[in-house]
Amino acid sequence: MKEIRLKDFRNYEDFAVSFGPGLNLVTGRNGVGKTNLLEAVFLLVEGRSIRGADLKEMVRSGAQEGWVEGRLGGEVEERVVTILRREGEVEKGVFKGMGAVAFVPEDIFIVKGNPEWRRRYIDEVIRDIKPAYGELIKEYRRILKQRNEALRMARKEAWRAGEVESWDLLLVRYGMDVVRERRSAVRLLSDMLKEETREWGMGEVEVKYYSSLSPGDEEYNLEKVRKMREAEIRRGMTLVGPHRDEIVFYLGGRNIRREGSQGEQKMFCLACRLVQARMKEEYTSIRTLLLFDDCFSELDAWNREKLARNIRSRVQALVTSADGVKEAEAEKTINLDWIKNGAPLD
Repeated sequence: MKEIRLKDFRNYEDFAVSFGPGLNLVTGRNGVGKTNLLEAVFLLVEGRSIRGADLKEMVRSGAQEGWVEGRLGGEVEERVVTILRREGEVEKGVFKGMGAVAFVPEDIFIVKGNPEWRRRYIDEVIRDIKPAYGELIKEYRRILKQRNEALRMARKEAWRAGEVESWDLLLVRYGMDVVRERRSAVRLLSDMLKEETREWGMGEVEVKYYSSLSPGDEEYNLEKVRKMREAEIRRGMTLVGPHRDEIVFYLGGRNIRREGSQGEQKMFCLACRLVQARMKEEYTSIRTLLLFDDCFSELDAWNREKLARNIRSRVQALVTSADGVKEAEAEKTINLDWIKNGAPLD
């Protein structure tokens, strides 16, 4: 990314800034807009919010329309614009030749949170390297929603239990496809995390995936679903399928969620995002931009230096920090406290 301009985006009225290659350190006081700047870049590259927000929410308070414009350098310059409207359709422009992987402080829940955080992470990793997986998981969720609705109806009217059964085969077949994709991705992720964390001296990594469905035995899975029918009707929810699966991270033989320190957990989450970026580049040949929000906080000097060295090895990264980080040795520092809204692109 060479430069970006924001107009009525989040807390920016009119703002422009350019970026350099390598590590760009974005500094400034809390609330100045560091995360918002990363979100704008992520929007232009991935077409969505870094925080899962609705695109209409990104329009600055008091404005009805905002836009984000970005430009890539190179032999052939590429410029895209995304227009956001509080009312009406969004016009979304996305760079075709670049991808992005983001770390935000909430990512600590990939390790510390409930299983849904880990399932969401592995699904994101798969979509990055197999875009068609997005349609698979979307269809599975549609089937799950319909089946859960049938279960709730059967709880009220027992004669409708047959409507639940009509969804069983679809649930199992699509669920098995999801499980196979996740198992394959977990094996790859585990191998690459071992390489990443070994360089940091963090200990041996193991990633285990626990599924309620067999990846290759349809009849066994159907029988398992049938045996759970009465319990599912009582609870009004589907109790078997990849929506209930768990991924467990081990570091040095320890379950890192239960036994890891705060620093270990954060470093591990950062490693997960770095490996995700590496996988995206290797399997799609798309240049991948790192967008790391507040990644150095809570780390000691030793780990900050290891993280910064890894980030500097990438083609380009935007990293935020409330204060300067001497270990970062950034190629460019962007202090948002110094830049006025409406500054021209330099």
